Amino acid sequence: MSVHRKACRDCSHPIELRRGGDAVWRPYDPDGSLHDCPARGGHRLAAAASPHPDRRGATGAAAGLPVGVEADDKRRSRWARTAGTAARPSLPPAAFLVVGALGLLIAWWLVPRGDGSGGAGPGAPAVGQAIPAEAVLDADGACSPFDAQVWAQTVFDDAPLQDRALDPDGDGLACEDLPPGAAPALWTDDVPAGAEPAALVETIDGDTIEVRREDGAVERVRLVGIDTPETGLGSQPLECHGPEASRFATSLLGEAGGIVYLEKDVEERDRYDRLLRWVWFEADGRPYLANEAIARSGFAERYRDTPNRRHLDRVASAEAFAREHGYGMWGACG
Repeated sequence: MSVHRKACRDCSHPIELRRGGDAVWRPYDPDGSLHDCPARGGHRLAAAASPHPDRRGATGAAAGLPVGVEADDKRRSRWARTAGTAARPSLPPAAFLVVGALGLLIAWWLVPRGDGSGGAGPGAPAVGQAIPAEAVLDADGACSPFDAQVWAQTVFDDAPLQDRALDPDGDGLACEDLPPGAAPALWTDDVPAGAEPAALVETIDGDTIEVRREDGAVERVRLVGIDTPETGLGSQPLECHGPEASRFATSLLGEAGGIVYLEKDVEERDRYDRLLRWVWFEADGRPYLANEAIARSGFAERYRDTPNRRHLDRVASAEAFAREHGYGMWGACG
């Protein structure tokens, strides 16, 4: 059924025209009661109510509708306007329950709560709320896998956000209560397969050791890729942090009789007839490259004029790390 509202030509009162096969004129008041026209006792359609007063549709003409009323206004929505209020399709009650439940869930998720949860999800801190250090930064537990501060610092520097528990006070130093020590070769899990095992006889200074090879021969070995300060023994001059470098190498490689692994690079020997080698050892199941570890702890700088470059980039990175943190001679000697 089509519904049209027009105005009475005599009294300008709104009137309603319904068409459903028969033309029905029904004056109405806002409360729904019938209204009598004070001028003529009835209502006539105002000609000005239609933009086309001389146009009538076929159905309107057949039904005897006044000029200006279209018989079948297809532009109208099927949801008729009645009594001045727009009718709309109603939602089933269950839909309102679902929408309400979703709203409550979103509010619970987003609104911060007294226990510090909310926002990013259960247990997350509210926006702007400080994270208690004791709640998330268990420094003792985080540092327990390490036996050296240099090792922990190396791991922390590689991923400071991921490993922030290593630095609970946020000063950039990881596991400050640990002894300085040394870091293993974190880029590998094993000593190189071709490295020659030998028994340590003596640590001469920071970059020279003496070993007994498998054939029984005792050889002096110069650690390639690094240069440590001189100790002042014999004809050597005493250089800053030389004795400390020697003591560190002794502590690092351990007592006589321990096993080290000699990895050859390009050169076999130097002008003093010492073997030139990268020196590996194992501790607690982890491989250490002594050349790199000595540099990382601040007791050596990289040897710049050498063709033995297999691990030289590692040594250069270790030296830069030690300089940055002021380890060993970089903090003591300026």
